[in-house]
Amino acid sequence: MNRVKDISGQQFGVLKVVRWITTNLNGDSKYLCECTNCGKVLIKRLDHIKSLKDNKGCPTCLGKRIVNKKLEPTRSRMKSRQALKGNW
Repeated sequence: MNRVKDISGQQFGVLKVVRWITTNLNGDSKYLCECTNCGKVLIKRLDHIKSLKDNKGCPTCLGKRIVNKKLEPTRSRMKSRQALKGNW
């Protein structure tokens, strides 16, 4: 049986590892993590925690960033329209 790495307390990107939870039949360790941006608690596999793709935050934080990026051009267009209406 593989030994479990104790990475409790370590931080990877915005994910802070709280504690080890379990190891599945494939030998993948799962850890309880906390997003330092919003405080949401997640369960992640060790390989996902260490990968650059998954350590950018939780789905809630990533979703908010994507929505904000999409809405920013719309907000600026709305502000410019309001400014034009005020000038007429």
